[in-house]
Amino acid sequence: MSPAIPYFDLIREMRNAFNHRLRLVAHAREHGIKDAVRFFHTTVPTVRKWVRCYQAQGLQGL
Repeated sequence: MSPAIPYFDLIREMRNAFNHRLRLVAHAREHGIKDAVRFFHTTVPTVRKWVRCYQAQGLQGL
C-alpha cells in the first residue's frame, strides 16, 4: 500500500481540483468533518472552508 499523500500536495498535482473538493465536501457531510480530515489527510479549517463555500454557492463555490 502506498503512503497517503497530504491534501495540499495532492491539490497541487491535480488537474481537476473541483472533483476532489466535491468528494471532500460529500464525505464531510456524510461522515463529519473530523472523519473527512483523516480520510483526506487535510486540516479542519480546509474542510470547513470548502463545506462553507459549497453551502453558500453550491457547485460554483468549489
